[in-house]
Amino acid sequence: GDTTDVNRLVMAAIYHRAALSRTQKNDAGAAAGFADLAARFPEDQTAQIMGAESLIIDKKDFTGALAALTKIPMPADTARTYNRYQLARVDAYLGAGKKDSARMILEPLAAKFPTQKRITDRMEKAK
Repeated sequence: GDTTDVNRLVMAAIYHRAALSRTQKNDAGAAAGFADLAARFPEDQTAQIMGAESLIIDKKDFTGALAALTKIPMPADTARTYNRYQLARVDAYLGAGKKDSARMILEPLAAKFPTQKRITDRMEKAK
């Protein structure tokens, strides 16, 4: 049928395969899957963020993740992907040992979402 529907099915299949690889502790498989997802869907902001997150989680390539995130237009503050994008940046900075840079991102997020555990946990790591 419709190419949009087919592309969504392809995206879902690649995502689930990569997520399964991660669940099975197959870091290389997860990294390859999320890299494929990002490469096949360059216009999809979420796919690009997942590709960068995989660099952090699966490859521990924090510098590469920061470079990838720099290429993604920052989502609007109201977008659902905004926090995910910002927390990926925080994780990359923390992984690279740049706690000051992580705090610069976290402080406004913590002010806006003071009870969000994902943010408070990262604030602790950035101290």
